[in-house]
Amino acid sequence: MEEKTPSKKYKKITQTLNFIARKQEGCKIDKLKAIKLVWVADRYHIRKYGRPLSWDTYEAMKLGPVGSNTKDIADGCSTFLGKSEREYSEQYVKAVYKNFIKSVQEPDYSYFSESDIEALNFALKEFNSMGAIELAKLSHEYPEWKKHENTLQNLSERKVRMDYLDFFENPKGIEDRFKVDKNLLEESKQQYIESQQLKEILVAVSTS
Repeated sequence: MEEKTPSKKYKKITQTLNFIARKQEGCKIDKLKAIKLVWVADRYHIRKYGRPLSWDTYEAMKLGPVGSNTKDIADGCSTFLGKSEREYSEQYVKAVYKNFIKSVQEPDYSYFSESDIEALNFALKEFNSMGAIELAKLSHEYPEWKKHENTLQNLSERKVRMDYLDFFENPKGIEDRFKVDKNLLEESKQQYIESQQLKEILVAVSTS
């Protein structure tokens, strides 16, 4: 069977990790920190523009929100990657040492919109000074992860599927570093909901 070429979504996530790594000293970054910075960019972008940057599938895990494709690419040797996907990602980011990834060439900026770059720059400006574990602990304070906290702590599940709608909720008891105007937040939420409804209709039509 002929293997499919990597999807546009997969390539964009690769470029997102590459962008983040490229901005670090030595062009390398702790894998966990990179995964968390992608979450930051997604959270920022969906709340302001009605769509996540990566469109990755998020899961709540012990160390916070994790984009499943983002993790596979950062891990490099993941068995979930096809040969063509691995070959594509390794053109841009490679695993080095035990827990780091390194950018090996400039990102392909054609995968990013202006608002994508804005979200990535926000993530780097506001959170890049934090360590991986510090970022993971901070992510525990946000509603999209916190709603699954008891399930994860009780060890009934190792990971739980997250819902992008929860990214629109505001945290309680901490400074909201993703705060946007209330009206803009509601508009973004409705835009996201409508896009998902349209997607469901198109899927239904294509399979009928």
